[in-house]
Amino acid sequence: MAREFLLAGDKVVITSRSERTVASAVRELRAEVGAGATVYGVSCDVTSQSSVARLASISTSLLGDVDVWINNAANSGSFKRFTDLTDTQLNEVVRSNLLGSLYCSRAAFRLMAARAARGNGGGHIFNMDGAGADGTATPMYAAYGATKAAIGHLMGSLQAEAASKDLPIGVHTCSPGMVLTNLLLEGATLRNKQVFNILCEHPETAAGFLVPRIRSVVALDKRRQYIQYLTPSRALSRFLTAPLRAGRFFDAEGQPGYLNEYERVMGKGAEDTRRLVEWVRRRDHALVMSYSATMACTYAALVMHAIGTSS
Repeated sequence: MAREFLLAGDKVVITSRSERTVASAVRELRAEVGAGATVYGVSCDVTSQSSVARLASISTSLLGDVDVWINNAANSGSFKRFTDLTDTQLNEVVRSNLLGSLYCSRAAFRLMAARAARGNGGGHIFNMDGAGADGTATPMYAAYGATKAAIGHLMGSLQAEAASKDLPIGVHTCSPGMVLTNLLLEGATLRNKQVFNILCEHPETAAGFLVPRIRSVVALDKRRQYIQYLTPSRALSRFLTAPLRAGRFFDAEGQPGYLNEYERVMGKGAEDTRRLVEWVRRRDHALVMSYSATMACTYAALVMHAIGTSS
């Protein structure tokens, strides 16, 4: 997502718990996008209130005002029954996913409310949903699903609070679908991987869909939006065409057959990635054109019918 924002000309702050990791990511982004990319890296532990406050302060110093704040840190926990989770594992999931979203949303809300008080507008907060967000059971990931269900409640409450104070702060949710990351692959079985062939996408593909729509929400200053990559109808369509997707990421034994991220973005897979990302950026445009064409044909048919009847 950071890469997509930078390619669009935005200034970006990214975070990681480790200074070394975030510095490495900044170097990679500058190599991929160009030396002129305005990207900064700040270490932050979202489970620490003081660390999040530091992030907010540094981001304001670097950017001036924060227009968009995206909460994307998460911990899935281990793939095991709820009763088998250790206290440490349970604590890590809840602190990262829920407490982290609470701390970060509060920090962003405060920044944007202060900006609004100065008469300089507000801003937009985005949280990521995931499995369990709609109330669907998430066996073997019970703690993760519970935290994602709570995020929806948090978003609704923040939207209501912003509206009650007439604050120009948008509160939104992004749904990237199933993204092929280490978070998803932890504890994945062979059967899981066959499903991943059907439903998953690489991070850059999901980002190519989400970021232009996030920027559109901001440009239109909308207050509450749900941006969803893998809708139920699209998931159904993928299952109906499942044989065509066999071996897309994993072979019959569950061994990966895809390039690493650098090769996909900068190496021999770069052109294929560019075409795919460009397609998902324009995906809804094609649907709009199809809908418009259908309506035009329907209207023409009604007119011809009316002419035939009158004659």
